[in-house]
Amino acid sequence: MKGSPEKIETLCKPDSVPKDYSLTFNKHTAKGRRVIALAYRKLPDFNPKTAETLKRETVECDLIFLGFLIMINDLKPATIPAIAALKQGGVLSVMATGDNALTGINNAQK
Repeated sequence: MKGSPEKIETLCKPDSVPKDYSLTFNKHTAKGRRVIALAYRKLPDFNPKTAETLKRETVECDLIFLGFLIMINDLKPATIPAIAALKQGGVLSVMATGDNALTGINNAQK
C-alpha cells in the first residue's frame, strides 16, 4: 500500500513505525521533496475470488511499515521566469497542490 505518511502511519502496527517517522518525513517535505509512505500486510489464504468481496477497512489495517519513497520534484527551468513575468503583468499567481503543505511551501518560496 502507498499513501500519505500521515494516513499510512495510522494504518500501521505501531511497533513497525520507527520513532523518528514524523521527523524523517517532515525533514524531506520541508526541503520540497515529495514523500510517499509504503506499507504491506500479508493476507492469509489469499484467494482472488475472495479478494473481490473484501472490504477496504478489512485489508487496510495492521500494516507493516516498509519505508518512504522520496522524490525530488524540482521546478522546470522556465517556471520561475514565467511566474515573474505574470507578476510583473499584474496577474495573481496561485498554487494548488495535493502534496504535503511543507512541500508546497518550499516550492512556493523558489
